[in-house]
Order: sequence, then structure tokens, then C-alpha cells
Amino acid sequence: EYARRANPRFGGSGGYNDYNVHDDERDSYNTDDDDNNDVRPSVYNYNAVLSGFMKAHCRSPEERYQLCIRIDELIAKMERLAEVGGEGSRVRPDHTSRGTAISAWAQCANLFRERRKKENHGRRSGDGSKEDRKWAASCAERACDHLLVAVEEWKRWGGSKTNNTNNGPRLPNIHTFNDVINAYGCALQPEQASEVFQLASDLQPTIQPDYISYVSLIDAFVDCASINVNSASRAEALLMEMVRKYSEEGTASVKPNRQAYNSVLAGWGRSSDPNSADRAHDLLTRLVDDYEKDLQQGENKAIRPNTTSFAHVMSKLSKLDGESTEKMEELLSKMEKMHEVRRARSSPGDYKTIAHVTPNVILYNMLLKAYAKRSRYDSKNALNAEKLFNRMNKLSQTGINTEATPDRYSYAAVLNAYSQSGLKDVGKKSLQILRMAFTGGAGKHN
Repeated sequence: EYARRANPRFGGSGGYNDYNVHDDERDSYNTDDDDNNDVRPSVYNYNAVLSGFMKAHCRSPEERYQLCIRIDELIAKMERLAEVGGEGSRVRPDHTSRGTAISAWAQCANLFRERRKKENHGRRSGDGSKEDRKWAASCAERACDHLLVAVEEWKRWGGSKTNNTNNGPRLPNIHTFNDVINAYGCALQPEQASEVFQLASDLQPTIQPDYISYVSLIDAFVDCASINVNSASRAEALLMEMVRKYSEEGTASVKPNRQAYNSVLAGWGRSSDPNSADRAHDLLTRLVDDYEKDLQQGENKAIRPNTTSFAHVMSKLSKLDGESTEKMEELLSKMEKMHEVRRARSSPGDYKTIAHVTPNVILYNMLLKAYAKRSRYDSKNALNAEKLFNRMNKLSQTGINTEATPDRYSYAAVLNAYSQSGLKDVGKKSLQILRMAFTGGAGKHN
């Protein structure tokens, strides 16, 4: 009951009352009075207290870290009591004890990552706060220590890859392994996360990596894509392994989905690999081709791309110095066609089969800015910017795609393209664009 009330939903005090209950039970355990045998604590009592600590509300990641330290201290006391033997074996830490500690440390590591993301204005990649990375790394190491102890205890008591039902310690399940993988991802340590993933793979068929295992490791590499040139490639290799296991071996537990593809596309978008734009474009093309083939056959088995899938690639292409406008035009045109298909097939039955792809003003502006950047070298880019701008107005005014309504960045990009193009009538065209902006010719502008 104290452990349950440690949860802030029940007005808990942060788990500290749980620790006092543990002390009371330990005093009862240490007494020689036979009448107290029925109240001697068992591992189940200790696990309830550990659960209370894990659920306790904390005001900061540092406070959560200290609470996790308390969990480790309690498990250490359980180990010392178990070493005495006899009745002390009743409190030997089991797979639930280790799993609770691992989950607590993984949650703590995630809190440090969330704070680092806020300091980086929501970006997942980059070094972030070195101090927060250090804290998260400490959490991951402590979680991994518990996992390794649990695995070693399982092996020492006769556990094997085909038997997890012996009377001794049980092997932690795959969710516990996933917690450690995620903790290392929070610390931007994908190589250590990969080692834990490999440990789980070596223990097959007792346990085997599932979808969460793969996606957690993919995210660990993606988060480091901007600081490690090989990270995006490693992430894509894991995705292709998921595809192979599902399509060729029929392993349903690792079935890839759109989230996995979008994570890899985001990794290529952040990567400094010179071929990253081509790799991202090729992966997106493969995803779209499989979807369209599946749509024609009516099988509804392929993964449906969404607007985010295209946005990652468009953003990467827009940052290139070389000629990339043709690929961006191709992707934007593809998005418009997919949007038309969605509008034509908007019945409730088509909701789960049609890709939700809508080119918005942000994506149009990416291409407009790319035209503006290259208009100084070729005046045709300024004309292309004008055509695209007019198309955005038409889509918005006709109601085909209201998300394409030009904003102030659209106007600025077109004017910038004109100013650098060297066209003879650039002044006249710029004045027309400005009049549209002030008269609201294209709708509401911000």
C-alpha cells in the first residue's frame, strides 16, 4: 500500500515512506522472537518498495538520480542478507528486482536526454549539454551493470538458451534489454547500445530482439548522425535487417513500420556523409515505389509514407550547394499526386490504405529558397520560383491544398530570386509580388 501511494497520483511523498517501511520490516527480520516469523520480509516485500521508489515523483533529473541510488542501496542490502543463507535467501534479488532497477535508471537517463533536447531547442542530434550526457552515461552504465549481473546469475544457476524455467534466477525479458539499449541511446553511446543488442541476440531463442530493440538502436545511431559520419549507415543497415527478417524469415516481432523508415531518413538528413542526400533519396524512392505497387495490387501490406518522410529528404536536398532542384521538384510533384489520390479516395475504408501526404508551405518554401540560391547562376531559377509561387496561390485559392498558402517566407524567397537573377523586368515583377502581399491576393499571410 505504501508502494502504491508513492505514485504522485495518490499524493505520494516521493517514496521515502517506503524506505521507512523497509527498515521496520528489516528490524522484524533481525529479531530472534519466533512470533515475528510471519512478518519477516521476503523478496516480494522488497520488490514492492523498489516499485514505490521507481514510481515516486521527482522535480528534476538529479533528484531522480538520487532516488535510483536509493534503489541500488536497497538491492545491495538484499544481496548482503541473501549471502547469510538460511532465511536470508528469501530476500535474494530476483529478475523483478533487477528489472525495476534497470527501468528506473533508464527513465533517469531519458530525463537527462529530454532536458538536453530542450536546451538544443528540440533537436535530438548534437553534443548537447556535456554535463547531461555525463549523467545519462552514468545511468546507462548502472542499468547495464544490473543486467549483466542478472544474466550471470541466470547462467550460474544452470540457465541455458533453451530453458528459462529453472528454480533459480530467471533471465530478464527483452523489455529489460530494451531499457538498457534506450539508456545508452540517451547518453549518445550507440556502440554500447549495440553491444547490449548483440547480447540479447546471443541468448536466442530464450529471448530475441523485437521491434522495440531495433528501433531503440536505430534511434541511438540517428541521434549521433551529426557527430559520427557512419551512424546513419549503421541505422539503415539495421532497418534492412528488419526488412529481411520480416519478409524472408517471417519474424513478425520485427516488422518495420513508417517510424523506423522516418528515423533512418532523419539520420541521413543530419549526416555529414557526402552521399547522404543520395542515400536518403534512394531510401524514400524505394518506400514510395513499394507503396504504389501495393496500392495498385490492393494488398495493403506496404508501409505508407507520410509528409514527414518527404520533409526529411527535401530538407537535406535544400542544403546542398550543387544542383538538387530537379530532385526536389520531382519529390514535390510526387507529393501533389499522392495528395490528389487521397482527396479522391477519402471514404472511411480508404483511411488505412491511402498515404497521408500533403505538401505544405514549409516544403514549398524549401524549393523556393533553393531556386533563389541558384538564381544568381541561372536566371531560369527565378522564373521557376515565380511559376511555383503561382502554383501555390492556385492550390490555395481553389481549395485543393490550403496548406500551400504562401507566407512571408514565400514572398521573401521569390523576391530574393528576382533580385539575384539579373532579369530585365525584375523591378516590375518584384512590384507585382509586393502588391499581392499587401492586397492579400494569395490569401492570409503571416
